[in-house]
Amino acid sequence: MTKVHPNLKWNRRILVVDDERSIADSYEDILCPAESVVSLGSSRSSRSKSPIENTLPGAIEFKFEVDVAYSAEEALEKIKQSIVDGKPYSMGFFDVKLGGGMDGVELVKEAFHLCPDMFAVFVTAHTDRSIENIQSVVGVENVDHWDYLSKPFSHSEILQKARNFTTLWNLAREQQVHEEQLQVMRNKMMDNEIASSVAAVARGVGHEFGNILMQIIGKAELSLNKNEEGLREAMDKVLDASQRAIEILDRFKDLTESGSASVEKSDFNLSDMVQGVQELMEHQIKVSGIKVKMDIPKGMMVHANQTSLMQVIVNLIINAIHASGGEGAVDITAEKTGDVSFIKVRDYGPGVDESLLEKIVLPLFTTKGDGGTGLGLAICKEIVEIEHKGRMSVDNASDGQSGFVVRIEIPDRKLQEVA
Repeated sequence: MTKVHPNLKWNRRILVVDDERSIADSYEDILCPAESVVSLGSSRSSRSKSPIENTLPGAIEFKFEVDVAYSAEEALEKIKQSIVDGKPYSMGFFDVKLGGGMDGVELVKEAFHLCPDMFAVFVTAHTDRSIENIQSVVGVENVDHWDYLSKPFSHSEILQKARNFTTLWNLAREQQVHEEQLQVMRNKMMDNEIASSVAAVARGVGHEFGNILMQIIGKAELSLNKNEEGLREAMDKVLDASQRAIEILDRFKDLTESGSASVEKSDFNLSDMVQGVQELMEHQIKVSGIKVKMDIPKGMMVHANQTSLMQVIVNLIINAIHASGGEGAVDITAEKTGDVSFIKVRDYGPGVDESLLEKIVLPLFTTKGDGGTGLGLAICKEIVEIEHKGRMSVDNASDGQSGFVVRIEIPDRKLQEVA
């Protein structure tokens, strides 16, 4: 798909296809008055400079670039070459009854295959191709990309079609570029938010490593004055501490491997994964003063990208810690019903104003003022619903106690593949 930056000159390249040379060449007189001719492929040796009848006001300022083909085969070659050159046609006028094997309708079908963004206007004096027949050939998916014009046509009709369809082509390109730019910005902000979560966990990991190193150093120093039995016991403690350091590193590696770069999924034990997140965030949880309670069946398996789901759990625990204000608890529960895994993360903070519940999962919306980016829950929702074809909903607790609840549904492999 060819891209045109909105700051660049609009694409007003038009292909005219008609096996009657006099008619084909007449399009240039209409679309490219002698004062502003930009001819790309005409074989005409001269051009009329007589006044143009029925032109629309301001037509000359459009400065259409017209290329003429006298057969379907020549037209296809020009379309292919325009794509290679990065200068596609925004639209074309196609005579329906062309000499040779392929008529104008079949030609446009091929043109849409080569250049799906192109617009087409069928021009004919015959009635052998009905509107319904044309649509059945070019495809329902292209219904908004073609129009029909009967011969004889007026100059105004040609100019109007040209102005309308070239403008539509360029507006669509502008929208595409804007959407791509917004997506790039959104991805950067999402990456920054994930990096922020990882950094928060990293601070806790650093603290844990400090404790582990102190244990190793302490036991090593004590072992210098131990007998053989005491030395063995000290070395066992050193090995235990070292193994814990390796486990923390492995979990941190799982968390930092970009889930956005790869959405490969596998079946894994949800209980083990959440337990690993708790251990990874042990320092943060301890400092926050809250208690994290987990109630997940030991053998419960889920089909997901483990890194991505870890990021979801980490983000939800961080949100819950912030909401709890240094006291209370966070409950993480899960169950499996049929082919769907249900995960619930609930805190006992003040909850969220009812009027904000629908907005809180939108990108850039935050209730934390300058202290929040408004991306934490948005990232979670995207991971659950886009990557895993699941659902994520938020609500205030309904059991008579204060609190905020996030519910996640992750379908099994076969449901994700069907979705």
